[in-house]
Amino acid sequence: MHRDHWEYRAMDYFSVFLNQRKVNFQRYAYRTDRYGYVRDFKVYECEDCSDCPLRAACTTAQSGKNRKIYYNPVWEELKNRARRSLASEI
Repeated sequence: MHRDHWEYRAMDYFSVFLNQRKVNFQRYAYRTDRYGYVRDFKVYECEDCSDCPLRAACTTAQSGKNRKIYYNPVWEELKNRARRSLASEI
């Protein structure tokens, strides 16, 4: 399941999956791509995926591991701008 289908509660700093599982903020992460550009991510992890009936559709994580999401706010804003630009009539 794509994270765009999840409910986000900014005040509580976590997402709630369709199966009512909390996906809590864990940490900030940084990656440097092959061009030397550093990308900042917010890392979220599901509280417990072990007995979730939607696990197979949600993640490919190994058994005993929970779903993690790497969220890059800058990248998401750039994608939203591009979508708005493509949808506009100008």
